[in-house]
Amino acid sequence: MSATARIAAIGDVAQFKNRRQLAAWLGLVPWEHATGGKPRLLGISTRGHLFLRKLFVHGARATLRWVDTAFETAVLLRRRSADFIRA
Repeated sequence: MSATARIAAIGDVAQFKNRRQLAAWLGLVPWEHATGGKPRLLGISTRGHLFLRKLFVHGARATLRWVDTAFETAVLLRRRSADFIRA
């Protein structure tokens, strides 16, 4: 669904010079505040394409949730196999 929405909304990605411009158009680039030579990155902006930004954020969250679960599973399996070998 997100691929179809991306193609429908963006069209040709060649219209952007780089990936950061595309991310800024989507509203995924964080706000930047600099004072005294110290840049601070804040949360993502609320500008950009609302529907696509929601799809990308939810997709990223789901992926991170899966990766965390897969990592924990892999760690547990390694521990079990190590305990099995020691016994």
